[in-house]
Amino acid sequence: MEKNKEVDRYIAETPEEFRELLSNLRDQIFEYFPEATETFAYRIPVYRYKGKPIFSIAAFKDHYSIITQDKDITDKIPELKDYKTSGTTIHFTAQKPLTANLLEKIIKHRVSDRDCDI
Repeated sequence: MEKNKEVDRYIAETPEEFRELLSNLRDQIFEYFPEATETFAYRIPVYRYKGKPIFSIAAFKDHYSIITQDKDITDKIPELKDYKTSGTTIHFTAQKPLTANLLEKIIKHRVSDRDCDI
């Protein structure tokens, strides 16, 4: 997967507390989802597969998020019930970060949910 320069800039401009977390998250996405295309839309990083958006990431003042585009994801991945959610968005903090295992589950779920194969 090729890194998008707008995403580079977005990460560089996020609150310092989340810069390293987002950078690590991005590296893990590349590791678990090398077939994805990293784009920048709606002022946030978006990850697509075969042109279909799979999920997005974003940083805010007091948390960072994955926007899954799946309002039922907490029912499908029970470990997410331990995190604050809002609609299709899962919130994480530096104190309670997203684990690599959980990210991998989210990616696999979203790809299979969009009828993609990786």
